[in-house]
Amino acid sequence: MFLEAEAKGQVYPLLLQELLVFRCWRVEEHPEWLVFEVEEGLQIRPVQYEVARKLIKDPGCVVQLNMGEGKTRVILPMLILHWAGKGDQRLLRITALTSLINELFDFLHRHLCASVLQRKVFLLPFHRDVLLTVEDVKVMISSMKFCSRSGGVLLVAPEHRLSLQLKWHELRLQGEDTLCDLLNQFLALPSRDCLDESDEVLRHKYQLIYAVGSPIPLPEGPDRWNAATALLRVLHKSNRLRNLLSATSVTGNGDCEAFKSLRLVPGAELNAVMPRVRVAILEDLMEDPPYDFAWLKNFQGDSSVIRFLTSPEEDDKTLPEGIPQDRILAMLAFRGLIACSVLEHCLTKRHSVEYGIRRSHGKRLAVPYRASNTPSERSEFGHPDCAILLTLLSYFSDGLSQSELRQAFETLLACDESIQESHYDVWFRLSCERMPEEDRACVERVSMVDLSNENQLDVLYEYFHMNFETIAFWVCHCLFPCETSQYPQKLLANAWHLAQNPDGLVGGFSGTDDNHRALPLQVTQQNLATLSGTNGKMVKIILDNPEFQNLEVGDDGNLHWKQVLQTAASRGVAALIDCGALTAGASNSEIARELLEFLAEGKVTVGPKCSKDKLMQAVGRMRQLGKGQSLEFISSPEALKHEQCDGPFLVLQRSLQSTFLNGRAGLGGPDDSDGALLNEIMRRSESYGAGVRVTANVLDEEYERELEVEKEVEKEVEKQLPSVQPNHEEDWNTAQLPISRSIRDLGIEVVTLLTIFGSTVSLKGIKAWPNTAIFATKNFHQTILMHKKRLNLDDYLRPVDALVVFPASGEVLLLSEREADSALEAFWNRSNSSESFFSKWWKAKSYNTQNFFINWALWRNGFLSKLPGLLPTDAVSGLPDLLQDASRLVSIQVFMGDTRFKEEAQKKELQDLVTFVDRSCGDARAIKELEPW
Repeated sequence: MFLEAEAKGQVYPLLLQELLVFRCWRVEEHPEWLVFEVEEGLQIRPVQYEVARKLIKDPGCVVQLNMGEGKTRVILPMLILHWAGKGDQRLLRITALTSLINELFDFLHRHLCASVLQRKVFLLPFHRDVLLTVEDVKVMISSMKFCSRSGGVLLVAPEHRLSLQLKWHELRLQGEDTLCDLLNQFLALPSRDCLDESDEVLRHKYQLIYAVGSPIPLPEGPDRWNAATALLRVLHKSNRLRNLLSATSVTGNGDCEAFKSLRLVPGAELNAVMPRVRVAILEDLMEDPPYDFAWLKNFQGDSSVIRFLTSPEEDDKTLPEGIPQDRILAMLAFRGLIACSVLEHCLTKRHSVEYGIRRSHGKRLAVPYRASNTPSERSEFGHPDCAILLTLLSYFSDGLSQSELRQAFETLLACDESIQESHYDVWFRLSCERMPEEDRACVERVSMVDLSNENQLDVLYEYFHMNFETIAFWVCHCLFPCETSQYPQKLLANAWHLAQNPDGLVGGFSGTDDNHRALPLQVTQQNLATLSGTNGKMVKIILDNPEFQNLEVGDDGNLHWKQVLQTAASRGVAALIDCGALTAGASNSEIARELLEFLAEGKVTVGPKCSKDKLMQAVGRMRQLGKGQSLEFISSPEALKHEQCDGPFLVLQRSLQSTFLNGRAGLGGPDDSDGALLNEIMRRSESYGAGVRVTANVLDEEYERELEVEKEVEKEVEKQLPSVQPNHEEDWNTAQLPISRSIRDLGIEVVTLLTIFGSTVSLKGIKAWPNTAIFATKNFHQTILMHKKRLNLDDYLRPVDALVVFPASGEVLLLSEREADSALEAFWNRSNSSESFFSKWWKAKSYNTQNFFINWALWRNGFLSKLPGLLPTDAVSGLPDLLQDASRLVSIQVFMGDTRFKEEAQKKELQDLVTFVDRSCGDARAIKELEPW
């Protein structure tokens, strides 16, 4: 009590908290905890013990404890030391978020494994592309049994557990009974589950899907993505619509050809104006429809069609009779986007904060984002129309890469000439306004486009990579047809499967409990009575920091991230916690360079759709709030638009509203306005138990879809070569090959590799080559009669099969197959002559005339593998240096089109070769394509 009375200032509360800590557990019952305390130099606090005891005694509960109170660093090790290695030998399984699992593994490895406690930490990552065998599953079972016997702990991510469960169902469908039986044994191992950050792990929106069956095109796919593109084109052009939405949206400026970004701000004002906006979009579309939907002009002013396309209450009975079926399907695509609010829903999302392109991944559709500039690793949007719209918006914001732009032009140039001109004229009109005269003159017609001209490609990229019509063409013709495939069946697992434990031994903890009403039934939220004020404590901390700033937009209508940083720096803050994602578009290094001053104060940004759990987690990053640290809030204009600013109270109010709306959207079902429908459902359920279909809101549906590993099928095209006459080889005395000191002594006509390159198309640009002393006979080089018309020899070159090595001169001679047969006979005759082997060897050594007949494949494989017997090391004393020299080997490999460079010596020689050619002729592109790095 004396300490409490004397505690004053900023440091005393923290000191008081530590001095009041006492041990409230028996060392005899938990000796490992005492060792953990000594190892870590800490003392387990009473509240940490209470939470651990609750989880130990009450399986099936999840507990809330504030951020920074030691859940992961103290309580989790306590539970591991208590549960792992007990007499029942249950497998202890810790489920942690993917974003935290590596850090958690490192922590547990340092503090439990690499310590006197010596507890082993196991990982079991699993995805669908893992090819399981019977032996693999047996090893998995053995490893998990060893883990439980040795007192170890298994650390897994949610998708790893769910993927393994779905793998069992997939194998069962494939008839793999043996593997299924073994996986059953693995999944049935006695276990105990502990969920770290249970509020997020058990979130009701999370699901993992195995796509089953052969991919099929998206039903009415072209109508759906062409309709989405047409509506965005209207928004891009229509000043009427932008004026109508000016009070409820945030817009951005851009070049003449680029899509002007538009983001709607949800709220009562938007709900009030949207009926007029839907009609305006449709009227503008009917007034000037794209070519694919030119027939819409016939329905301009038709009230029944307009009502059908803009009002969700109308059905197809509203439409006039006689409309063809294909146009009905196109109307349904427009109806889904306009009347069913798919377009409105997508326009409320923030690019690079809630969605975007994950370019490092094979999937090129837009994916959900977990935070600013942080795409989800494996999630996708479940609703195909949302995925289409968000993909279009993403590429309109980011633009095309050079490879994507090249693909767009390649696709365009493969079309008929009239189609090329019609598309390109539209592209050019959008971009020509800002082109200088010299650039405009070289790309004003599609016939002038030359994709082999790198300089012109740079010009095209500068003016077309942000071009609305160019991007729309690429997305609709190159991306959507191959990326929007659907699958006829799917296997699904979700948070309920994570909470499933045959013995009910599952529990967890989290810093927030906003999701407690939607938890799976296997677990319940059971907060300690002493911690019932956890949420209130965080609310009080926020309200005790009344500093609040609502930033104004810049001249371009947007809030720039540098403006946020300048505001924070001017206040001298020590930490900027970007909960509202106001710095979207900037990297951490860019932000760090802007913030140079550090004091004991932090700023938290607040943006639209910022829910309470995210806000609390962000505020909780400052561990000493209320104990010396203070807090300020920065809000984006649209987050609290048209609200009287009352500081943190309004922030809390908005975050609670977002939490409620997010939860309701995730659970689906009718909204509050459907009271009559709800009453009807209840009445019929009582009478029949079923019988009415209720639509659910699935626009925000996300899932992690794992596809089967597809076998790549390469199409082979048989090329018809022109009929030519073969060249008749000239005979010469091949008997001189074993004894000649150099090629000159043979007295025959030979050519260099560079000469052969000049007679080809693929390598004719090479004007210089290192002096590797590699020659070819005239018979090897000339395979066909050229006549007067000079043909290229790309399709008529001989493969290298046999060669003769001249150690005395360091030369290599390539032979034709016919010459090789004759030369081989000459070498055999010399080795089988009556003269003794020692005499022949001594003469060859004395006069240095022991030449070698070498098979190319044996030379190459012998150089790479160093296997005995492949090279003629046993025939004579010592192997010639040039057969061990990589320069000649690499030269012939490049000539053969062989790019399998295994040895470091080969790779170095190739690099030197490329450098030499580049410096000599300034054009090494033909060779650089062969580089292995």
